[in-house]
Amino acid sequence: MAFKSSTLFKKSSGNGLFKRYGWTPRHCRLTSTSLEYYTHQDGKLKGAIDLTECTVQSFEALPTDCLKYNRSASTAWRLAIQTPTHRYFVAASSERDMHEWLRALQAVVKLNEMRWMQPYHGQLRVEDSPQVLLR
Repeated sequence: MAFKSSTLFKKSSGNGLFKRYGWTPRHCRLTSTSLEYYTHQDGKLKGAIDLTECTVQSFEALPTDCLKYNRSASTAWRLAIQTPTHRYFVAASSERDMHEWLRALQAVVKLNEMRWMQPYHGQLRVEDSPQVLLR
């Protein structure tokens, strides 16, 4: 089940032959445990960011005055995602979209925290989903 999906620009890891960083549009899909990213909406899964060890503080909206070092199509509406092993960067198409992603990511983490604190019996209820928590 996807709690949110849309296109975000993902900053590359810089692990390639020339260690270059760049921003690539990726179709992103938020699940209860990860942020998956694909080549395009119906495309191949390129990777996933594990959110199971993240907290609400793991997500940060970056200031819009962060410099852009290249001519990529990415925007100034950027988020940082800190996991125990890596810091990821994504950029949304607008300020509103950035805040929607930030709230959705935080809601998924809060939901997971609530699930781990209480005995789990059966499926997740609709009223516990991030869409309801975002209201």
